[in-house]
Amino acid sequence: MTHLKRPISLSSTLLIAIMLMSGCAPGIGLKTENHQKFNNYSFKLLDQRPAQEKEDETLSFSITNCAYGIYRIGDDDTTPERISYLKNTLQQHRAAALKGHTIVIKKFTIHKNLQSHLRKANPYQQGLIPGIINSFQCFAKANEPGGFSIKENPSGSPAAIIEVTLQISGRTKHYRIVHAGSIDVGLWSVNDNLVPEAMEKTMAAILKSFRA
Repeated sequence: MTHLKRPISLSSTLLIAIMLMSGCAPGIGLKTENHQKFNNYSFKLLDQRPAQEKEDETLSFSITNCAYGIYRIGDDDTTPERISYLKNTLQQHRAAALKGHTIVIKKFTIHKNLQSHLRKANPYQQGLIPGIINSFQCFAKANEPGGFSIKENPSGSPAAIIEVTLQISGRTKHYRIVHAGSIDVGLWSVNDNLVPEAMEKTMAAILKSFRA
């Protein structure tokens, strides 16, 4: 269930409805073609992420807030669950290279950023009010949860942002994927494949960093 930080206003209700219909509800299916499940693994995988990062949360309902329109996807919101997906992907493609190693997961966050899309859809973006609202608008930057830089997403399209930090053999590996969808989407239409496609790119980056 989405965590709320404050009482819900009329505009917030619209925001919730749009985000739920944009694939932010539980049950996001990851791509499982050619994806195998294993009972035994050649390596150990330890999950040391902060507890908060495992939970879903809508970061802000305030249209002028830098975190407006950003949703953190919780562990229970994807099928399969992300840690299991990572573990089986590594076993399937890098079992020999990782044999005997211990991999520690320090971070594995998935955010969906609909800031520009939702601000355009907000009912208060009519008449003289937009000028006031726009003057206070703040967008999450690349170093903020669920944010991205202009270089990463020039059009400001709806995007999925995945960040992973792994430790293995005394080395720390960081991965960051920003996968943007089409900018030409309607109010109720956001690419449902944003997260699955971003996850595929993330798995490819992780596999590339471990030699076969």
